[in-house]
Amino acid sequence: MKPNHSTRTGRILALSGRTVTELCRDPLSWIFALVFPFLMLALFRLIDSRIPPEAGMTQFRPGNIGPGILVFAQNFLTLFVALLVSGDRDSAFLTRLLASPAVPAEFHWGYALPAMALGILQGGLTMTAVWLLSLTGGEALSFAGCMGAVVCTIPSMAFCVGLGILLGKLLSSKAAPGIASAVLSLSSFLGGCWMDVNLLGDVYAKICTVLPWYPAVRIGRWLLGTADFVPADAAVICLWAAGIHIAALLANRRR
Repeated sequence: MKPNHSTRTGRILALSGRTVTELCRDPLSWIFALVFPFLMLALFRLIDSRIPPEAGMTQFRPGNIGPGILVFAQNFLTLFVALLVSGDRDSAFLTRLLASPAVPAEFHWGYALPAMALGILQGGLTMTAVWLLSLTGGEALSFAGCMGAVVCTIPSMAFCVGLGILLGKLLSSKAAPGIASAVLSLSSFLGGCWMDVNLLGDVYAKICTVLPWYPAVRIGRWLLGTADFVPADAAVICLWAAGIHIAALLANRRR
């Protein structure tokens, strides 16, 4: 007898509640997810204030650096989720889930949904701070544009969460943090978070445009009026997000 929709929803909610509990037990998750973006924003604001106006450098203005910090901070979710899932795998909790009536998709979303909720909270607070800084710095960004950047980068956040789940299922609790940290560093270089990728050549720029991070940053900057709209960006991010979650679900079935 197949479980009905309400039964599956109840199991997803139960697993989500357990994930929230585990995230709350680790204060570092909240510090890095919610506080670290503010520290980065304050640092770049200080750097921007020391650049003379005649230099004409706008890279560190809130409208440019804000979406970069937003997308870069999402990659901390990869690290947190990879730690949680790999720890559950090493402790045999994930094995017990696989032996339970829950299907792989249920406990997959039991991990993913709370992490994505944390990411939305992180993005909303970060871009609110970007908006407030723009008002004090004379740039006066649109609040709707700032919140729109949070919404439009949800697919890239979903990619980061899905990647964390996949790494946690494939790697041990000792190996997963190292690989996730490498992904974090990679995203800062290939995401154009702090610089214009076109300055490093056409080949480098093309590599960045087919990965999920730079298109997400560029969409955020477009909404804030500091970059042009590229129609392919949304498709690239959504394809990466869908692909990584499918891979994570297949990893469940294989185990």
